[in-house]
Amino acid sequence: MSKIILIISLLVSAIFADKLSTISTSGILFKDKLEVHSFEDPDIKGVVCYVTVPKRSLSFEDPTDSAISCRQVSPISGNIKSRSHIFKQSKNWFVKSMYVNRIYDKKHNVLIYVSYTNKLSGDNANNSISVVPIH
Repeated sequence: MSKIILIISLLVSAIFADKLSTISTSGILFKDKLEVHSFEDPDIKGVVCYVTVPKRSLSFEDPTDSAISCRQVSPISGNIKSRSHIFKQSKNWFVKSMYVNRIYDKKHNVLIYVSYTNKLSGDNANNSISVVPIH
């Protein structure tokens, strides 16, 4: 039973983030917005990541842009390994989502966080990277 609760808590923390701020970016009447979210790495204590999520007004589809910055905020501990989809944010109702993957570079003893948008067709080139040294 405790394993099920642990798995559910990891999934919830991987999907949800705290919305810290919303910034109006363009438009006169209907403004596009940029949301700033934070989330803790669900497996590794001591790392917090900040992502920007663009929101387009009067549209069913948000831009594919992504930005990320991760920082060590306390001593790092936990299951230090690579993992896909530690964060997910839907960018439209069906086929486009922003993800964050964690890569562990054992040789240099750093955690690499990569944010990207995945969609079914078109250009998936928008991405961002952040590196956290493990001390």
